[in-house]
Amino acid sequence: MNTGLRPSTSQSGSDSRTEIIDAAARIFMENGLDKVSMRMIAEAVGMSAPSLYHHFASREALVAGIADHAISLYVETVGPTLEGDGSPTEKIATHVEMHLIVEEPRRHLFGIFDHIYRGAVRDPNRRRFAGGDSILAKQSPFSQHRKRLAEVLSLGRQLGEFRFESPQLALACVLGTPKAILQYTGTDEVGSVETMAKFCSMSVIRTLCGPVHDAVVPARE
Repeated sequence: MNTGLRPSTSQSGSDSRTEIIDAAARIFMENGLDKVSMRMIAEAVGMSAPSLYHHFASREALVAGIADHAISLYVETVGPTLEGDGSPTEKIATHVEMHLIVEEPRRHLFGIFDHIYRGAVRDPNRRRFAGGDSILAKQSPFSQHRKRLAEVLSLGRQLGEFRFESPQLALACVLGTPKAILQYTGTDEVGSVETMAKFCSMSVIRTLCGPVHDAVVPARE
């Protein structure tokens, strides 16, 4: 994705960008993308506006940088769950658990990504906003991840592990259920993020298997 991110040659520069991205994502989520200025973000991270523009060429570039950071983190941490040994059921269960564990403390980052992605999908006129067209590109990391996820789901269906009728709804179930659980369930209700993740994975597997089929979700260490 072309984020407008300006290169840095130092570790401190990389740390500064990460700090900016984290702070900006929180401010955007609290106030809305259209109500936040670069000056507000600069004040929040304790730097001057010119210094902020040194890292990001514009507000749109900063929003794109947030989405790009979220995508990279997601693909690098959740993506490997679909590879290696294990049945499709095991892979999907682990994928869902890792998705929730990774996103739970970073809801602000993934909230910005979701906003851009949904806008790009629903409105062609918004696909150029903050790199939305890059997110939807067939060769983008997120699109490739969705493709691999669809392949694992399809294999599970062929092997009789899953009994879903719509591949599109199955994909939406795997990607959307962790977000729904995070939105409506708190850790105070289930005890811990890990417990919430296991509950989420069991819900997804049962849905993929159909209402009359019990899912066997492998135990996690």
